[in-house]
Amino acid sequence: MANLRKDRLKVWFIDDLEEQLKKFENMHKNDFNVRCFSSRDDLLRVLDDGERPDALLCDIYLYPPGEAEQFEEEFRQKRRILEDLAKKWDAHAHEEGIDIIDTIKRKYNPSFAMFAYTAKAPYLMASEGFERLMDLNVRVLLKDRIGQEAERTVIEEGVERARTERGWRRIVAKYLKLSIVISAMFGVIMESILGRVFNGLGGVFNGIFF
Repeated sequence: MANLRKDRLKVWFIDDLEEQLKKFENMHKNDFNVRCFSSRDDLLRVLDDGERPDALLCDIYLYPPGEAEQFEEEFRQKRRILEDLAKKWDAHAHEEGIDIIDTIKRKYNPSFAMFAYTAKAPYLMASEGFERLMDLNVRVLLKDRIGQEAERTVIEEGVERARTERGWRRIVAKYLKLSIVISAMFGVIMESILGRVFNGLGGVFNGIFF
């Protein structure tokens, strides 16, 4: 809660590990007004009091004290196994799907929805891969994690969002073209008017001095 400033966004974070709470606060305390919570009850109590953040980051897996540390240690051991697997198969060099999305974004300026549809990424992808997807503004849809209906809904919502963005781009482009045409017409009209004015003044000066 240090370095609070009114012009900063209020970002709250809830996690069951003190280590993660301290890490998050140290990472973001110079950019946001960070507030951390270690329990659901503490967070809901503050919300019940009427306080609101600009953003809330919520860990998914929350365990009671003691169990949280044990689970985290075992998870880290398993994660090291997966990291070794990613290195063995050189997973980073085979993130061709991101390259495909990148090429489409740059070459075709697509107006359709795109998703990174993957099952392995949460386990094998390094931070650089996730950062590239964020830079490309592409949503990640995890295979086999949600049901058919939920997956269909996510895809339909993505399509609708893309159509809305495409509509706004067309409106902006239309008015930009219109403004260019109006500016050009205005320039021609002003040039004609000024030409007549200067021609008239030229006649007056000729009558005076010659």
